[in-house]
Amino acid sequence: MRLYVFFALLLALSTVQATTSNTTVEQRVQVTRNLTSMPLAFTENQGQWGEQALFRSNAGGATMWFTTEGAVYQFTRRVPVGQDPCDPDNAKSVSGYKQPDLQTAFDRGRQTSPSAPDIMAHEPDSVEQLVIKANFVGANPNPTVHGQDMMEYKCNYFIGNDPNEWHTDVSNYESIVLEEVYPGIDLKYYGNGRQMEYDFIVSPGADFAQIEIEYEGARSLYVNDAGELVVETEWNSVTEHRPIVFQVIGDKRQSIEGEYVLTDDNSFGFALSEEYDPQYPLIIDPMLSYSTFIGGSEDDFMDVRVGVDGSGNTVIAGGTYSTDFPTQGPLQGANAGSFDIFITKLNAAGDGLVFSTYLGGSSTEYGADVAIDSYGGICVTGSTESTDFPILNEYQSDQDGTDAFVSKLNSSGNSIIYSTYLGGLGEDWGTCIAADSAGNAFVTGTADLGFPTVNAYQSVLGGELDAFVTKFSPSGSVVYSTFLGGADYDRGYGIDIDDAGSVYIAGMTESDDFPTLNAYQSTYVGGPPEGWGEDDVFVTKLNASGSGLVYSTYLGGFGLDEAFGVAVDAQGHATVIGRTMATDFPIENPIQALHAGGSTMWPYDAFVTKIDATGSDLVYSTYLGGNDIESGNDVAVDDGGTAYVVGQTCSSDFPTQNPYQATYEGGQIDDPPIEWEIGDAFIAMIDPAGNELVYSTYLGGAVGDASTGIDLDANGYMHVSGFTASTGFPTVSPLFGTNSGGYHGYDAFVARFAPDPGPPTVVSTSPAQNELNVSVASDISVTFDADIDPASVDVTSFIVRGNWTGLYSGSYVVSPGETVTFNPDNDFPAGEVITVTLTTAITSGGIPMEAGYGWSFTVVALSGSGVFAEHSEWPVGEVVEE
Repeated sequence: MRLYVFFALLLALSTVQATTSNTTVEQRVQVTRNLTSMPLAFTENQGQWGEQALFRSNAGGATMWFTTEGAVYQFTRRVPVGQDPCDPDNAKSVSGYKQPDLQTAFDRGRQTSPSAPDIMAHEPDSVEQLVIKANFVGANPNPTVHGQDMMEYKCNYFIGNDPNEWHTDVSNYESIVLEEVYPGIDLKYYGNGRQMEYDFIVSPGADFAQIEIEYEGARSLYVNDAGELVVETEWNSVTEHRPIVFQVIGDKRQSIEGEYVLTDDNSFGFALSEEYDPQYPLIIDPMLSYSTFIGGSEDDFMDVRVGVDGSGNTVIAGGTYSTDFPTQGPLQGANAGSFDIFITKLNAAGDGLVFSTYLGGSSTEYGADVAIDSYGGICVTGSTESTDFPILNEYQSDQDGTDAFVSKLNSSGNSIIYSTYLGGLGEDWGTCIAADSAGNAFVTGTADLGFPTVNAYQSVLGGELDAFVTKFSPSGSVVYSTFLGGADYDRGYGIDIDDAGSVYIAGMTESDDFPTLNAYQSTYVGGPPEGWGEDDVFVTKLNASGSGLVYSTYLGGFGLDEAFGVAVDAQGHATVIGRTMATDFPIENPIQALHAGGSTMWPYDAFVTKIDATGSDLVYSTYLGGNDIESGNDVAVDDGGTAYVVGQTCSSDFPTQNPYQATYEGGQIDDPPIEWEIGDAFIAMIDPAGNELVYSTYLGGAVGDASTGIDLDANGYMHVSGFTASTGFPTVSPLFGTNSGGYHGYDAFVARFAPDPGPPTVVSTSPAQNELNVSVASDISVTFDADIDPASVDVTSFIVRGNWTGLYSGSYVVSPGETVTFNPDNDFPAGEVITVTLTTAITSGGIPMEAGYGWSFTVVALSGSGVFAEHSEWPVGEVVEE
């Protein structure tokens, strides 16, 4: 099995080629065209930010705001404040058991236990910002500012609960221009790979010496020995490379020597050599490098999940750190921003963004899952602490503490169909969402006292916390809502539905009285570590009305067992993914029968279990792991029952099969006062019977990477999402390039893996088989069902013979990829029968044709000639030359 892949890294801005050294022809990467030319975006302010800002952009780890007075550079970093709940010395459960930092890394974006520290809850209270303003001294205070080269990509902002303050279809541009910032001088900002550049465009006769820039908020400026301008700040230093200065005279570009000249402690201008001719336009082009900054931009992605619509567009959703236009400076301390939900759609070709939508209130929104209904509606869920979360056509308008939310957007992301709180008096979390063909949405998560129930199987809270299942109609009304749990802690993390409307839920339970029926495993096992969950997995099937169980079963051994995803196939089999510490986890027809290891404290392996349609037996159940820690994070299945699983691994011997990336590259993230070991993402495929690991690969760079979501499109492509802190994350034709830094060094990624296309097969030929009266000047073309490797087509693999003339010579053209054309050097003789033979040497992605192929046609006869016999297509084997 071979897979082809393309990647897009969100918010990074440079071209990086795949760094994987082991990619063979059999696992070559499918490069999606035109991705690397995607420019940096300048987003217009239509009221979604403070009035001062006209445009905003993200580049090289900074947020950049543009005003009539100049540019504002905003940098964000986390600063340890007081007791860091991520610190293993401070992170304790109710029993006092300390949570190691590696476990914290695996639980990023998930609250896996009510007693576990929530990695996200403290972050908005420990953020610091640095603001540097680039003021143009003595400049025009009101230059005309406008965008150039509008992009198709739009942004939507549903922030707060006042619809009058929502802003949709906000335009993005490839560059912006400030006209007449000085007399006769324009200023243009644009992106060049990951970096932001700006050009002063000096008209003939204008005086470039007018230009003077003050860096307000900087400590000092100096010019180093390389002629670079160094800007010293409170955090670190920023370098502006030596300016590139040139004129275009006639049709030639004439370089001019230019240098920085300091005019004050925090100000500078430019000096030019005598080669400058003021009769011609002049371009001064500095480039600012932010790579030495600690921290990064405001964007930090959490638990990124993915969905695919019916047209093959990819939608990802998650949490992102957000800020508004800075009103203080140069330093801003705690509470400098908050987490919002982002929803971003990429087009089906993968070569451009369709939209990004931001959803949130004045406080913090946590993680999200996303599902796409058959109409293209985008359903998202998560949790919010905001009392002003955007709601519309809501089921519940009041918020108390932390509530789940459920929101549905139209396919363009610019309109809310409905958006509602969902919660009671305590802590309620939305963790997973699914959508059916009718447009209904199904949500699961964790519910506390007072959670709303309607037509419920279980109408009262069973214990400390319960899982919940809620069904929303296409318009946002609640069809049913039920608790699901026993006397202790229960949490739902995965949900799916079958064609009959039955709902499948997977999660974790600490309850020894969790409701069971027709169970494969009817008793709770639990296990160590005491006080940190002692979970077993549960898998439950509810009937279509939500009023009763079809089956419900425990799944676990003696140790912590947790499920994070479930997917149901056409046969009603439920495939569950998660992680387990148990060496006696239920195993059936396994690929890997034994628990492989893990750290001494947290010996996790991933597991994949397929439960039969009755719930009372296993089709297969297997460990999946190596010598360190694994977590299985999400699962999808195709109609045939093949399972596609993703997660993260810290093992150097994780099982691989036909890998895109064969070796482990993972490492640690330096996030004082601790270091997080996250490892690499993994992607794997398991055949329907569980007998074979069809495909398995690492995916990651040298720091830390995790895959958190997967979905399949109608063509069998895997769409994979996650987050990465690795600047060396393997990208192929990246939409935005490498990692851009982020609040913890994280960026989201999305990758599309194409299924093995199989051997190339002939679809059509021209001339057709048995065709008569073909022109003597005809070319011969063959169309396949896959792109053909040009190097595999030559006179030995595409053989053209005449019954009189013998072997023909000519040239071969492979265009647009699936069509191969033979252009003979000479015309065919009138009346000749031409035979074409294709051999198995013709390949697609290194895969040869399964068998040769041949056909014949007859060239138009001379006037008065007789009738030629018909010929037919035939399969051919190896062609033996005489």
